[in-house]
Amino acid sequence: MGFVLGSIRPEDLEPELFGVIALPPTPFGVAIYGFVTIGIVLGVLLGLVVYVSDRIDDAAGS
Repeated sequence: MGFVLGSIRPEDLEPELFGVIALPPTPFGVAIYGFVTIGIVLGVLLGLVVYVSDRIDDAAGS
């Protein structure tokens, strides 16, 4: 999806990773932005699920 949005080239498209690393508004730059952002979000959610599942397993076993 990022590659498609980068191909369209909206005028105000300025992707920045974490608000610090500026990426070029090219199809590959926007695709990298989307890949990293979704990867971080899914990684955090997976980490929360693992953390909660460990806590519930310990509480149920006691």
